[in-house]
Amino acid sequence: MLLKKSLIILCCLFSSTAIAERWFEVEVLVFKQRPAPYLQEDFSLKKPAIEDKNTLDLLTPLYTEQAMQACIDGDTRFEKRSFTDSLVNSKQQSGVCDNSIDYLKSYEHLPVTPLVAAQDTMQQTYLLAPTQLQFNSQRQALERKGLTPLLHTGWRFEGASKSRAPSMHLIAGEHIKSAEPSAPSYANPDFISLVNSQD
Repeated sequence: MLLKKSLIILCCLFSSTAIAERWFEVEVLVFKQRPAPYLQEDFSLKKPAIEDKNTLDLLTPLYTEQAMQACIDGDTRFEKRSFTDSLVNSKQQSGVCDNSIDYLKSYEHLPVTPLVAAQDTMQQTYLLAPTQLQFNSQRQALERKGLTPLLHTGWRFEGASKSRAPSMHLIAGEHIKSAEPSAPSYANPDFISLVNSQD
């Protein structure tokens, strides 16, 4: 009887740990739609903001770390030397590469596929390496049709209930810089009096 009860308890413990150790893999392929004359999008509709109380961002820290390493390695995006300093010392040196720099803004285009080392652990959620992605044929088919991929990545995560599972924060594409408004310059000083001073 004691052996039967201990076998039942052992089976329950094994099944509960097996459920907790379920891991899943997600792969995402985001692409840019071709401009079409018949495609009419309306962005005037007001939608409620997406709640981000339980989000997980794996891409921003990765891109920040890679840009910081590029800064340390002397990438010209971060070079703060003057032209005369570069003539005297031909060896590339970086400026101060610390947390005061917004490294994400240094990218003109974010990489389509984030470069990470392949892992096979079950400790925490992690990004998949490019060699672990499986949608390569689908990506090539989209590219043949003239569609531009913006993001091709994936991640592994432990199974959790909907309330406990985090939402993934994804970023991709071109860094759109805001244009600096320039003050108009007038060659004729008499023309200034004709301009209304109110903006």
